[in-house]
Amino acid sequence: MLKRLLQTEITNRRRYGRGAPRYAARIYVNPAEIGRYVRKRTTVEGELLKISELSGTVTEREFWHEAADLYSYPPIACGLRRFRDGLSWEDSGEVARMLAEIEANPRGHVSDCRTREDVLSRCRALDEVFEQIRTEGELRESYRAPLVRREGIKGMLRRRLHRMAPSREWHGVLVHLGQDGELIFGGEGDHRLAMALSLGLTTIPAKVGLVHLSALSAYRELSSRSRS
Repeated sequence: MLKRLLQTEITNRRRYGRGAPRYAARIYVNPAEIGRYVRKRTTVEGELLKISELSGTVTEREFWHEAADLYSYPPIACGLRRFRDGLSWEDSGEVARMLAEIEANPRGHVSDCRTREDVLSRCRALDEVFEQIRTEGELRESYRAPLVRREGIKGMLRRRLHRMAPSREWHGVLVHLGQDGELIFGGEGDHRLAMALSLGLTTIPAKVGLVHLSALSAYRELSSRSRS
């Protein structure tokens, strides 16, 4: 991660000067303006890329050709059924979705979950986060957000990153900036995005993803915004 951060920021500063996109930079967006999503791995001009790892990278390539309607993305759809419509996690489809992903994953786990009980425990933790956001009326920056099942080495590394650079949105809702600044969800932070949409929040912190060359001015505007 450190190598990628340095490469991104040195290149961007040289090409685009002060105010150039930074790796894991925090931007503030209106979640209602996010209409499409792309998967973490997507085909860009014939090349399969893990674009979720390219935070702050400026590109002229059209990475949104496989973008689809945000509300068709299963984690968002399940999250809205739970947080907006009040269905149980079972009836929302989230439990079945997670168990299917765990079974299909060669490593045998997804989001630190291996069993049905792990999935239900994670769902209970997400309910707690939702209640906190509803009470506070805001989605916290990632360095202030409660951790959901981030024990051990992962949790330690995450907390260390936050201490080193709290102004970065290391584990935030990932949002790419497409043509002319179109907001495109990048597949990370899906439950938090569903919570924000369910509660009608108009501004949330997000982690910048890829930035199309035509979206540089949009990036500067979004990164200079405040929560208010």
